[in-house]
Amino acid sequence: MQFAEIILPLPLQGTFSYTVTEDIAPYIKVGQRVSVPFGQRKLYTGIVYSLHNNQPELYKTKPIHAILDETPLVESQQIKFWEWIAKYYMCSLGDVYKNVFPSALRLDSDTFVKAIKGKDILPEMEVSDDAYIIWEALQHRELLSVDECAEIVEKKSAIPLLKELMNYGLVTLDEKLIEKYTPKIDNYIRVNIDLKSENLSALLNEISRAPKQRELFLQLFTLQKQNTSPIKVSDFLKTYGGTHAQLRNLEEKGLVEIYENKTERIDTYDEELKRIKELSQEQNRAFNEILSLFKEKDNVLLHGVTSSGKTEIYIKLIEKALAKNKNVLYLLPEIALTTQLTQRIQKYFGDKVGVYHSKFNQNERVELWQKTLNNEYKIIIGARSSLFLPIQNLGLIIVDEEHETSLKQNDTKPFYHARDSAMVWAKMNNAKVLMGSATPSLEMYHLAQENKIGYVSLTERYGNVQMPEMEIIDLKKAYKQKRILGNISNRLEEEIRSTFKAQKQVIIFQNRRGYSPILECETCGHTPFCSNCDVALTYHKLTHELKCHYCGHTQAKPHKCYQCNSTELKTVGLGTEQIEDEFSAMFPDKNIARMDVDSMRRKFAFEKLITAFQNHEIDLLVGTQMVTKGLDFDDVNLVGIIRADSLLNFPDFRAHERAFQRIVQVAGRAGRRKERGKVLIQAFNAENPILQNATLFDYKKTATEILYDRFEHLYPPYTKLIEITFRHHKKEIAEKTANYYTQMLRAFFDDKTLLGPEAPFISRLNNQYRFKTLIKIKQGQNSAKVKALLFEALEKLHVVKAFRSTRIDFDVDPY
Repeated sequence: MQFAEIILPLPLQGTFSYTVTEDIAPYIKVGQRVSVPFGQRKLYTGIVYSLHNNQPELYKTKPIHAILDETPLVESQQIKFWEWIAKYYMCSLGDVYKNVFPSALRLDSDTFVKAIKGKDILPEMEVSDDAYIIWEALQHRELLSVDECAEIVEKKSAIPLLKELMNYGLVTLDEKLIEKYTPKIDNYIRVNIDLKSENLSALLNEISRAPKQRELFLQLFTLQKQNTSPIKVSDFLKTYGGTHAQLRNLEEKGLVEIYENKTERIDTYDEELKRIKELSQEQNRAFNEILSLFKEKDNVLLHGVTSSGKTEIYIKLIEKALAKNKNVLYLLPEIALTTQLTQRIQKYFGDKVGVYHSKFNQNERVELWQKTLNNEYKIIIGARSSLFLPIQNLGLIIVDEEHETSLKQNDTKPFYHARDSAMVWAKMNNAKVLMGSATPSLEMYHLAQENKIGYVSLTERYGNVQMPEMEIIDLKKAYKQKRILGNISNRLEEEIRSTFKAQKQVIIFQNRRGYSPILECETCGHTPFCSNCDVALTYHKLTHELKCHYCGHTQAKPHKCYQCNSTELKTVGLGTEQIEDEFSAMFPDKNIARMDVDSMRRKFAFEKLITAFQNHEIDLLVGTQMVTKGLDFDDVNLVGIIRADSLLNFPDFRAHERAFQRIVQVAGRAGRRKERGKVLIQAFNAENPILQNATLFDYKKTATEILYDRFEHLYPPYTKLIEITFRHHKKEIAEKTANYYTQMLRAFFDDKTLLGPEAPFISRLNNQYRFKTLIKIKQGQNSAKVKALLFEALEKLHVVKAFRSTRIDFDVDPY
């Protein structure tokens, strides 16, 4: 008898054994989707991990319910990569599968209710009116879902009513797999293929009294002769006018045929391709150095100043990979970047390019997964999740803006870093990795200095354009001399006016969204806090709401203080909405726009905003860190940073590194073509060495200073970190669990390498109290043994019943 190990989308370690029945044995393969029973009634979609003949000794295996695919949707190499992710980032294989596989392909089991035949409600049964209504509905329907039962009786939950009916043996529960992926079906039109030429003139005479129908038919007839591709009804009516009713009349008369067909959700590129540009002398030197380093190293860091033409080098490398019949993955940290970059890459490679990111709906993700599996795309551009697509024949991975924090997943398991994982995935595929940045992460820079990865520098901007002129505006002096209006200094206002006069554009960076971080009562000082989190609610003027940026809780802006009923409420601090308002009042005749999470929620919001800015429909763009990441505009000549101090004052050992990166990156948006740009940095602490280094674009000095501090205090790149988070809705349980667990580890670590447990800066999120313990693994220590020790301690902890309800997460290499 044959058995299969199945990966299930559950946070449980290992795989699960199932019996392969004789009828499916000839067809089952590793990587296929299968439906399997789990628990009493639940059905799950799993992935076949392996096939074997070893019957488990401790339990009886259940048979596989059904095979869902003819061919595998997951490659065996991908499964090995999932295993590495699970092992390195200390989570289950099920966590990886659940996160990286399109959820629309994971059929969910839903609970249905059906009446038991031959059973009636007897007079002695005490059945409530609502339960009786559900039972009556089941006499006319074979199955009802639990949600449908609740809707029938207009209740939030029908579970108590169903229990009533089950207790009397009137109904039973059933499980059914629900298909979540639905192909997009559209109506298409064509001239009736059975129409004979001798009948055509008679039919045309018949519709002569309906001139619009006649016109539509002749247009379709002409169009079909010129174009062999299918004609969509919606596109045809949009171009030539008319109504669906008129086309239906033509169909009834036998002139046309309207039929259904599957439509691709993912757009194709139908413009003429352009020739790839020739590289400059400096770019060509870097390109050849990269190729030379690839002969001896798998990973290379390209350290190029902003606007040095790194993308052109990437394009040349892509061209070279395609010439060798190899495919390319191009990883980006931000969805906003995919819009501009995709346009640039598609100009050269057309339909060979596929795009994948989190704004795609589940159906689009399925179609792109299948197209990638079928090798229809040679180049994939996407955010971190595109790393897990089934790319065939992978030859090159490009990780652009490798320093960006958004390459690390922090919200759901696995807490992986796309850059680090890309290096492992490339090695599994005998591929190469090129990482690019104007401000490399100190981890990668250190590896390059240690000669563990290749290093290539580009120190000149393309076309010998000068780096922008940097100036720090001292806000202390500006306020003292009354040379500031609101949050905008007179100096910044003057430069913006000069920029507008020269018909150029402006980007303004403020690293906080919303209108104001705090709403405060002037009488008693009370500030409204989130009911779920220990954090003040942020005021959003546009919607007149207070929002929590952590859990999403929203409430209307109060008219009076919750504590003392005073109506004297004021806003404290500033966000992008407030800055946008100030600039709109200052420049009423100019178009001001905002780029942050709140304004970019709609699917094509990025594309529309970037296109409008490129077309000069927007004069000034205010944004959060989204505007710092690799955007390329011809006419931006001025960049303003409203409060640079806010970047420095974070309780994080990476705060200074990130502050330098953000300032240099946003500065790099200015003056990218012929004229030299200008950057104005407003700050209270104008003498801060990080700000001073940023004005000189002195990466090397900044890196040296920060690395010295990191070495002294045992932080990366000189150690590996594992952060352990303990969560519980009761503070005392979370704290006791954290203390008990950490105490078990003290025998293996000293006070410098085991820190905590401590409550973080925001100690409660989503009604869960949190405590954190930090472990530092020194160079030379075996990290695999440390992880095994942590799991062993976790098993011992779970022996104590009181601690089992605490959620414990391991974050390897927290970022």
